[in-house]
Amino acid sequence: MNKSNLKLEFENNPSKNYIVTYLDNIDCIVDYEVEMINNNPTSGALNIEIRQFNDKIKVLYDATGRIPIKEYLKGRTIRKSEFITILKNIAVCLLECKNYFLDEKKFLMDLETIFISEKDFSVNLLYLPFELITEEDINVTYRNLVKSLIIDFVSIEEKTSENIIQETLKYLRKDDFNLVGFKNYLESSETSGIKVVDAPESNIQNKVESVPVRIENEPIQEEVVKEPVVHHEIKPSNIDVTQNKSEEFNTDSNLKSKKVEVKSNTTGNKKRKILYIVISQVIAAAIIGIEVAFILKMLFMIIAIAVVVAVDVALVIFILLRGNKVETVADKRRANTSFIKRDKEAKESKPSKREIVTEMSYETELLDSKTAFLMSKKAGTVERIFINKDSFKIGRISGQADYISDNKAVGKLHAEIRKQNEKYYLIDLTSRNGTFVNGQKINSDELYEIRNGDTIMFANSEFTFAIE
Repeated sequence: MNKSNLKLEFENNPSKNYIVTYLDNIDCIVDYEVEMINNNPTSGALNIEIRQFNDKIKVLYDATGRIPIKEYLKGRTIRKSEFITILKNIAVCLLECKNYFLDEKKFLMDLETIFISEKDFSVNLLYLPFELITEEDINVTYRNLVKSLIIDFVSIEEKTSENIIQETLKYLRKDDFNLVGFKNYLESSETSGIKVVDAPESNIQNKVESVPVRIENEPIQEEVVKEPVVHHEIKPSNIDVTQNKSEEFNTDSNLKSKKVEVKSNTTGNKKRKILYIVISQVIAAAIIGIEVAFILKMLFMIIAIAVVVAVDVALVIFILLRGNKVETVADKRRANTSFIKRDKEAKESKPSKREIVTEMSYETELLDSKTAFLMSKKAGTVERIFINKDSFKIGRISGQADYISDNKAVGKLHAEIRKQNEKYYLIDLTSRNGTFVNGQKINSDELYEIRNGDTIMFANSEFTFAIE
C-alpha cells in the first residue's frame, strides 16, 4: 500500500467527527499499532476504529473536539509562544512515537490531517497502521511542512514576534537540518524572550533614600533612639523623683505589654499546634475507618461467595439424586453419528419446551422446541451457542461476528452457518486453519449441509451441532 493511493473522507454525526478511509483487505492492518494508539492517548495519534462495511474494511479516525491546523491558523494572528508550541508539539509527536513501537514514516504529514486543540494547543496526527511501502525522509517532510505553514498561514503579533519567523526560516535552510536539533532550537527560543533590564540611577537613589524614612516611622525604632538621648542630657542635680517614677512606670507598662504580646503569640502558636494535632488525629481515624470498612466488605464478599458455592453444590447433588441427566458434548461424541434417532414414545412424552441444567450452574432456562445450537464443553461447563439468525457468523472480530471466539487459531471471520428452507448449511469463509465436519475438512465458500449431532471444528475449537 502507498500513501498517495489513500483516499480520505470526512464523516460527521451529532456526537462524533471522523476521518474515514476504506481498505479492500483486513490483513494489511497492523493490529498491535492500533492497540498501542488507542491505549496510549499521549502517543499524539488520533484514535482508530475498524469496522466492516459491506465488502470493505472501514477505518475511522476520531477527530472529535479538534480542528485542522490549517483552519485554526487561517485569518488568525497568534503569539510567538503559540507558534513555538505548535511546531514543538508536532516534532515531539514524531520523535517520541518509537516509545510506542510506532513508525514516524506512517504519519500522514498534511496540513488538513494535522489536528489541534484550541484549549492547550496539543497536536494529533493521522497515523496509518497498515503495511506501507515508503522511503520517506521524515526530516525533509517536516521541514517542508513548516515552510508551507509559515509562508501560507502563520501571522504573528509584531510586539511578541522578535523576528521568530526569520530566525526559523534561517534554521530550516541548514543542510544538516534534523528534528532533534530543531526541537532544541524551539526550546531555546521559548526562553530567549526573557531579558534582565537595569533600573535607572535615579530610581536606585530614591529607593536608598526612602529606607531610613520607613525605619524612623516605626514606633519600636523611635524608643530605641530616644532613650540614649534622654540619659545623656539629664544631669544628676536636675533629677525629679516624680518624673523618674512616671518614666519607670511607663517602662514597666511597656515591658508588661510586650510580655502580654509575647504570651498571646505563644498561646496562639500552641492553639495552632493543638489544632493541627486534632486534625491529624481525625484524618488518621478516618483512614482507619475506611480500612476497617474495606476489610468488612471483603469478609462479606467471601461469605457471599461461600454461600453461593454451597448452594451450587447442594443443587447439583439434588439433581443427581433425582436422577436427572444432563446432556453433554462428550455423550454426543461417544454416539459418533450424524443424526439422532428418537422413538415415537419419547417424542410424545417430551413437552414443547424443556429445562436445561448446566454442570456448573444452578440457573435454568427454557428453550423453544426445534432450536439449533452449537455445544462445547469448557472448564466443566456445557456452553450452548444458539443460532438465532438465518446468517450466523463465527469469528474473533467484535461487531462483525455473531459468536466471538477467544481462540487465536480461529480466523477473524472464520465460518458462517446459514439457514435455508428449514435446513442448516455450513460455509468456510476462506479461513487459514480450515473448518471440519465429522473430521473431514470442507472446501471454502461452498454450502455444506449439517445435521443434528454433527461434530464441527473451527480450527482446533470443537463443537457439536444440535437441533432440539
